[in-house]
Amino acid sequence: MISLKLFFISFLFFVLLSGFVSSQAVNVDFVKDSFFSGETVQAEVFVDGLEFNLESNMLNLFQNDSSVSINPHLIKINSSYYYLYFDLDEEFSGNHNLIFEDVIFSENGSTYQSDFSFSFDVQETNSSIFSISPGFVKADDLQFNNLFYVYLFNNRDEEIDVVLNSEYSFIDLSSTLVHLNGGSSGFFTIYLSELLVSNESDIKFVDIFSGSFGYNLPVWFGNTEDVVEVSGDGVYFVEGSEFFDVTVEKGETLSGGYVRFENGFDYAVDLEFSLTGNLDDVIELEFESLENVEPSEIVSLGIEVFGSEAGSYEGYVILNGSNFEDNFLIKVTVLDVVREIVLNDTVGDNVSGGDVVDDSEVPEDEEEKSEFKFGTWFWVALFVLAIGLFMFIRYKKKKVKKSHPFFQK
Repeated sequence: MISLKLFFISFLFFVLLSGFVSSQAVNVDFVKDSFFSGETVQAEVFVDGLEFNLESNMLNLFQNDSSVSINPHLIKINSSYYYLYFDLDEEFSGNHNLIFEDVIFSENGSTYQSDFSFSFDVQETNSSIFSISPGFVKADDLQFNNLFYVYLFNNRDEEIDVVLNSEYSFIDLSSTLVHLNGGSSGFFTIYLSELLVSNESDIKFVDIFSGSFGYNLPVWFGNTEDVVEVSGDGVYFVEGSEFFDVTVEKGETLSGGYVRFENGFDYAVDLEFSLTGNLDDVIELEFESLENVEPSEIVSLGIEVFGSEAGSYEGYVILNGSNFEDNFLIKVTVLDVVREIVLNDTVGDNVSGGDVVDDSEVPEDEEEKSEFKFGTWFWVALFVLAIGLFMFIRYKKKKVKKSHPFFQK
């Protein structure tokens, strides 16, 4: 009987010890206890004793035992600290469980493999909800890049004003307010002064809010040698900015643009591409489907922009597979510009229906054409003059009373 009690005590101690070890290996600290549908989730991830790095493909989100699709961004800051952010679907609310699967770690000389689950609540609301991308700014190398784009997505129908604020002198924001129409997007930039930021370390924050809702966007200034974004399974666009913004004139066509995507699976996949919003009016994709994209293969999808009608165009390039999806935001502005040049022989003449422009306002192509025409007629005139002179001299020598056709009246 004593041995049986001893067995249960030992077993209970092992379970408690296992739970204690597991709780130390991975811990997730969400920025708040509950989120809203359509919001960007932000969280700090603390680890200890990992045998291998955490990967995005270890992450799964469940709501009432049903898997919820997410596109997580997991950034390794150093060996014990990661930062995580991802967008929530607008259709799901209630209790959610974020699970890191098959984490391998060591404790007291022993190696373990376990799952780690962390719960948070998702609420519905009628308030204006917007998401952000990215949810974390890495100041990797300010000599190479000290300007960062942050994109704001209004997930509701009503217009909102997003207020931006930074209390640090070395963080310069392009604007203090971004207006977003219902269902639209916008962006602002963060400029980091290399001179002023040289003595900074750790994390600073940019405040982004609308009403009582908002985010504290982390900007990392610590030792960035280990700062990497850990990718995982899936097929996803791999452009740094996740945004494509271009302006063209009416009637103009721009070729050579592209976005890139990568197959993060360990098997080949078939893909389909489509456009949302009103992008069909101004965008043409190089291809709408692709077969047998190999593992780790990065492919460029060509984009041609044509200014058919003046206006604003916005939507997403959607990448679809059998069990995954990603999107890439594109904005196109077509300007209604008409260039008209009036050439007058007499300075100061007014010509109805046109604009008189000086040489400084003439486009380069028009200047080149004018120079070409002037040069051509100059040589033609010189050639005619030479022929005329030659014939005149010949006429004088022969004293023949004939008139060359060039001099006939």
